[in-house]
Amino acid sequence: MPNNSNVLKIHGDYWCNIFDCTVLHESRGEVFKKFCENKSVLHVGCTDYPFDGLNGLHKSITEYANVDGVDVDRDGIDRFKKHFDGNFYYNLDEISKSYDVVLVPEVLEHVDNAGFFLNQINKINFKQLIVTVPDVLSCYNYSHFEYIDNKYIEACHPDHVAWYSPHTLKNIIEKNTNCKCSKFFIVNGRSIMTISEKIE
Repeated sequence: MPNNSNVLKIHGDYWCNIFDCTVLHESRGEVFKKFCENKSVLHVGCTDYPFDGLNGLHKSITEYANVDGVDVDRDGIDRFKKHFDGNFYYNLDEISKSYDVVLVPEVLEHVDNAGFFLNQINKINFKQLIVTVPDVLSCYNYSHFEYIDNKYIEACHPDHVAWYSPHTLKNIIEKNTNCKCSKFFIVNGRSIMTISEKIE
């Protein structure tokens, strides 16, 4: 436990949650390769709407893993079916296959009902859940919030409905799945990644 923490001094042990959280300096794609290489992977939010997902993360995962995809972006899924091998789904409830890894990169912060969404993911047969979300305070680089002249300035994707911290991410996952969060990381200097094991 850090002895030099002002937060601990101000709030005390009851309010403070401490997580071992390693900073990874590789790109997000390189980080995912470490955990997904040679595995069966379900990529949730695979089309990366509104960006050109055909040349994005999903394509890079196909180079080292057996990957399927799911996304509510129906047009994007129809395009992916023409360009990539693997199975593609419009909804989580269509999925009956088993996976080594369910990968949910930068998706949860877009979801209106995160508990329901995670409960749907939990119905899939998988071993490991990997989730990344933007860090609420960007604690590694302090770059997303300012309060100046009675103005609260927040750098945030227009479609986001939530910010997460390690504590709230762990809570939402463990309360709505059979998963236990085992590891936390900072990726790209701005996102939190957790790896969870599914416990049957």
